[in-house]
Amino acid sequence: MKKLIIIILLSVHGYMFSQVNAYFNRDLKSIDISTYIRKCNRVALKCIHITMPESDTIFHVVYDKYKFGKLNKYHYNRIKNEIYRNEEFDGITILHYRDSLKTFENYTKNIEIKNRELDSVNKQWENNYVDKWYVIKKLSKNKILKRRKYLTKRINKCIKKYKKKYNTNLIHYNGYGENDELLFPNFTWKKDKNKLIKNYFFKYVNQFYYVILKPDGEYMLIGGFINPNRIKKLLQKKDWSKIKEDLKKTYLLNKRTGFFYMNHEHNCL
Repeated sequence: MKKLIIIILLSVHGYMFSQVNAYFNRDLKSIDISTYIRKCNRVALKCIHITMPESDTIFHVVYDKYKFGKLNKYHYNRIKNEIYRNEEFDGITILHYRDSLKTFENYTKNIEIKNRELDSVNKQWENNYVDKWYVIKKLSKNKILKRRKYLTKRINKCIKKYKKKYNTNLIHYNGYGENDELLFPNFTWKKDKNKLIKNYFFKYVNQFYYVILKPDGEYMLIGGFINPNRIKKLLQKKDWSKIKEDLKKTYLLNKRTGFFYMNHEHNCL
């Protein structure tokens, strides 16, 4: 019952909670701040904070950066029918998911709120947290539009390359909220109307951003850095067993291993 309540808190906005800061492990069990900080420094994990409207509570959550899974035939067909309807496609599907697409006005307002939150958290943690959060700078509308144009061109070029070379289809999904692409590349964003995509792959806000789904139902969820070379390997390899082992080793050794040892290069997704 306790776990169910925490899941609802992280999945649905607007729930009131009495504490100022609450910390949760990746299994959604409550942890103390020192455990949270220690886990935040593990290379296979990520830490985010979530705020709720009309609540003073900041929820600090430990998440996996990457995760593998497999859908059975029934669930794979449900997802495929939702995505393609009457279209025929037998290749690899990449889904990019955003819960909402922000307007420029919301962006400006959120930056101010976010900086106040980060300032509060940094003061509380003092020097205990290695990866400090820094103040986010506002960008002018012209700079955002210029960057949006550049990203749109670069990413669309990459999408065409993946589609032709690896029989891959990339689709962008938007959950709910503002549908203004001002702050995002100029893609065609599909609405996840019944939240089927979200409930299968992107249940918790900001945990994962992409899922690579193979025709046999096997998939990889991506919520951390991954460079173009590794994306290509995922699209080329039919057997992901070695990659899964590398992820286990990366978590246990707390060191990027094998597939997850990669240079930082701009990804085109």
